[in-house]
Amino acid sequence: MNLDRSIDRLSKKLNSLFPDENNNDPSHWKGKRIIPKDQWLRIAHTISKKKKTYNVRDGLQYFPDSYIESVFPFGVPEHLKAETNKWYSYYIELMQHKKDPGYGSTKCHECLLCPQRDKLVLYIGIHKVIARGLEPEKKEGEEYPPIYPCPVVNRYECPYEREGRPNVNDLFAIQEIAHAVDIAFLKAYTITKSNDTVYDTDFVAGNMNEIITLYNGSPHSWDTREPIEEKLPRVERLSLVPIRNVDDVFAALKDGDTLAKVLEQGLEEQYLSKKEFIIYLLMSIKDKIKKEDLRIVPSFTSNMKTTCMTCQGFANIHCINCGNVWLCSSHWKQQQVEKHTPRY
Repeated sequence: MNLDRSIDRLSKKLNSLFPDENNNDPSHWKGKRIIPKDQWLRIAHTISKKKKTYNVRDGLQYFPDSYIESVFPFGVPEHLKAETNKWYSYYIELMQHKKDPGYGSTKCHECLLCPQRDKLVLYIGIHKVIARGLEPEKKEGEEYPPIYPCPVVNRYECPYEREGRPNVNDLFAIQEIAHAVDIAFLKAYTITKSNDTVYDTDFVAGNMNEIITLYNGSPHSWDTREPIEEKLPRVERLSLVPIRNVDDVFAALKDGDTLAKVLEQGLEEQYLSKKEFIIYLLMSIKDKIKKEDLRIVPSFTSNMKTTCMTCQGFANIHCINCGNVWLCSSHWKQQQVEKHTPRY
């Protein structure tokens, strides 16, 4: 206790002899007073019975003592934008200086082990598959918590920045890879869904209608006519690997050749050079992959299997003007021009 008092007195003496040029101390930052977050919100966000207003200028006179994800959710007046941007950069510096846990959690969002991704529909679970695949094999008698999900989610208190744990920078890099794989599978899913839709097209009227397959296998039409030029250019070519449900994703993750096709079709350009590494990574952990870690809204296969009258390839665009004429995404325009363009 005496040592603590001595250190405190010495700290105060040093502050008086060498004051912070920015007037920073436990109660001030960059010359502005630090106040409790709730107090700052009352100053910056005035709520009346009629409406809620945001007093940006008043808020800029102080800093809240903890992190607020959206300080001015409805924007700021044009004439205050430069001042607000400067204030916000100082505010983030303060949160970094304080190692605020709320701000620290935002620094974890792009980490492989952050469970936030489980709440987002965009992800099908590749992050979880890879994270659990990286867990070391348990030796007899050893007990340790699973690597996923992270129990802390605070970059300033990261439990994995210790010897024997994965390098934290690697966790962020691998999450970027996991996201790229997610996108590749979602692209295959989107293409498959387009392949399984039948497009009844009236080239004379210039519109079309989608027919999907219901759970019981019967076709269903929403009977909503859409312009040909808006819809048909978005009809996809046949997917290299059909992805309709979790079983399809699981099977592709367990087979290198199938996975390669999914990646070839769906990886964004900047990740194509990493395709072989991704295949190696997922094949090295394939025996640890659990189907229950994956999720995707199931779609259903169309019962209508037809071929394009021009190339004999897969076709799902039906020309209702010509009867039993089917076209693929590459040749519907030819049908429109040659058969249904008026000649004067």
